[in-house]
Amino acid sequence: MYRPWIFLVILAVKVNNSHAGNFLLLPFPVTSHCLEMAGIAKELLQRNHSVFAYLPDTFKTSNCFDGSKVEIITYKPSEEFVKHKHTIETHIVEATFAGKQFTHNLTFLSAFFHIGAPMCESALIATDKMKLLKSKNIDIAIIDSMPTSECYFYVAKYLNAEAVIEGAAIFPGLGTAAQTHVHPFELSSFSSRMSLPERVMNTLLTLGVALGIRISHIFKKLDKAKLKDYVPDEVLDADVNEMMRKSLLFIENANDILDYPKALYPNHIRVGGLTTLTCVGMVRTILQD
Repeated sequence: MYRPWIFLVILAVKVNNSHAGNFLLLPFPVTSHCLEMAGIAKELLQRNHSVFAYLPDTFKTSNCFDGSKVEIITYKPSEEFVKHKHTIETHIVEATFAGKQFTHNLTFLSAFFHIGAPMCESALIATDKMKLLKSKNIDIAIIDSMPTSECYFYVAKYLNAEAVIEGAAIFPGLGTAAQTHVHPFELSSFSSRMSLPERVMNTLLTLGVALGIRISHIFKKLDKAKLKDYVPDEVLDADVNEMMRKSLLFIENANDILDYPKALYPNHIRVGGLTTLTCVGMVRTILQD
């Protein structure tokens, strides 16, 4: 049986053996993404590491960190972030109940690609909270793979911490090379048995989204003028794409048995089941209910 804690052995190599490590969780502030981080936090805490989470104070952390020893540090998000998050959540709920595809909605896409900068600007401007995090001597920051969360790498850079990317999907070019001839893009309806035209479309879709993400970095950069009094220039001048590529690990919440096969780089690890209960836990929960 696959043990999702195996990847933690590799994480531990980067932490001084004479003391437990200090880990910072930086999830995109929605419950599903937070639950993935909570699964990692549980394993780290069981090994006597210290775990912190940095989130907007408008996010209900009890949904994923209730009863855990994760130390939650919050920052006050900007009105722009709150507006974009409300738009995203509204469209997801409406589309879900209507049986529609919300990712095709232009209003949703606009809010999605513009939410990252105000989120991270709010996090970096919270001087007292950033100083508090600095005092925790963070060893490794675990950052959400969501394209809107890549600006959190500036937080890791400010804290002089190594970075790890975690998510349900690791986009090609980061933790793995594009394999569009056999591996369908996550947002497509293709299977691994694609026809030649489907493979061509799959390649174009994969490259198009990757290019769109890179272009979006140009238009949704952090406002350096707003941050110059809070963050050193050497942090803001860092290339976010380079920081992402140099991540220690790429942790994908996926399972080889349930997903299409693909070749992975040595530091790309699949740990499917971060948000699931063990069989014993499921039986106990059912009996209690």
